[in-house]
Amino acid sequence: MRLSRIYSVRLHELSPYIKSFFKQRPAVNVRVEYRRANRVYEDVLGNVVDLGLVAYLAKESWLVVELVCNDRLHF
Repeated sequence: MRLSRIYSVRLHELSPYIKSFFKQRPAVNVRVEYRRANRVYEDVLGNVVDLGLVAYLAKESWLVVELVCNDRLHF
């Protein structure tokens, strides 16, 4: 599996999802690429990766997006 993500997405917060994934598919190897958000979208659209993780949603209708968590900034 190929994964493209931005640095600010904290994978430890996704731990339950990652554990569930590997429990269902223990033989899968994951390759992670760290990119800027625009490159993550390009990787997904160009079929370079299987999954992209970003901090904000693109307004494009051609993407299938699943919201994993919703953080609020507090000042």
